[in-house]
Amino acid sequence: MSLSDDKFLTYVKLFAHNIPLPKTLSGNTDFDGLIIDDFQRSTSFINKIEKELEYPFIAKPTFGYGGRCVKAINNIEELESHIKKQGQTAYIIQEFIPDNVGNNIRLVVVGGKVIYSVLRKDTINLQTNIAGKDDEEKFIATIQQIEIAEKIAKILNLDYCAVDFFDTIDKRPLVCEVNANPGGIEPYEKITGVNQAQKLVEFIVQEVYKN
Repeated sequence: MSLSDDKFLTYVKLFAHNIPLPKTLSGNTDFDGLIIDDFQRSTSFINKIEKELEYPFIAKPTFGYGGRCVKAINNIEELESHIKKQGQTAYIIQEFIPDNVGNNIRLVVVGGKVIYSVLRKDTINLQTNIAGKDDEEKFIATIQQIEIAEKIAKILNLDYCAVDFFDTIDKRPLVCEVNANPGGIEPYEKITGVNQAQKLVEFIVQEVYKN
């Protein structure tokens, strides 16, 4: 849970296992209260970002959910302003994915198996890499997406999680985020016809009494 709550550490772990991810850089990084030096607020750091990523790109808090405080950075002025505003707050900077902006595909995993997938559409906040909750519909995930979602759950040692993919035009299984405590159970149950709560309880009971 602690690993998946830290977006930067999540991306580092998944990258090491060849999970397809957008290019991601760390801004301020906080490891148990130990703040990395002031390089993240230097001209050299800004030059490094501009060398690695093209405008626009996405800035998001290292610890956060639901698209809160996620913003598009369109130029160097906005980047400098963002860095100054963050202070010591941990954040990451990520490649902007222009495909179907605002949409993502969520796969929910229980006990190592995907139990359903939905397409989430955001008709308002079109600047972020994270879809909102304005509209959802049932979605048939690809074999690749299912395999990757189940692999991620195993890598992060999560019995219950949601893996969000970008809705890429060429159907690349590009991972957006991992959520170790996904919400939205009731609406997703209605859309998919899958009793998510029951699946989770059955798995817990099985684990508790398997011996």
